[in-house]
Amino acid sequence: MTVPLFRLCLVTDRKSVNNGLLEIISEAVEGGVDAVQIRENDLSAKEIYEMVLQVREVVKDRAKIIVNDRIDAAVSAGADGVHLGWKSIPLDKAVEIAKRFSLFVGISCHSIGEVIEAKQKDADYVSLGPIYETPSKKGILLPLGLEEIKKVKDRVNIHLTAIGGIEESNCDKVIKAGADAVSVIRAIQQADAPYESAKRLRRIIGQCSKY
Repeated sequence: MTVPLFRLCLVTDRKSVNNGLLEIISEAVEGGVDAVQIRENDLSAKEIYEMVLQVREVVKDRAKIIVNDRIDAAVSAGADGVHLGWKSIPLDKAVEIAKRFSLFVGISCHSIGEVIEAKQKDADYVSLGPIYETPSKKGILLPLGLEEIKKVKDRVNIHLTAIGGIEESNCDKVIKAGADAVSVIRAIQQADAPYESAKRLRRIIGQCSKY
């Protein structure tokens, strides 16, 4: 059984909030978020580096910081992990680099075949989705549904965080299907009270988890 790297991940999208992203992150971590994934792919390496430093100042050691794509910024700013997508460098190369600096590596997957390949190439975790319909993937990827989580966990022993349209109303189903963690954007970033939303999500995960 794989021990989860994290249980509740907040994926950042600074364009979806007018301001106060750091305040939202602070409230979310106070409420139970234990990983913050910096997904700001339009920023330069320097800007990502500076954002990691700002987020670290806010979260201290209460949450892991994961950087999308930019291993250089992740290493230099002292992040905990890096997350890859379909435009990233090859997973095996990323793992090779990351191990030198004690970073963990995750990758986005959209099928059980991709998860199996990620496991074979020593990814530390996979982000599977979208589980439900979500605006960020509408017209690009079809929702996978809960059955895909079950299929993956039946075949592959790897930390799986589910992403895509997950909120308080369906988080329990995702965890009961076998997900080790959930990653959210809107459920916290666009909530009236990020602290309370994170707290409720973390409680649901705890109540429904086998760990």
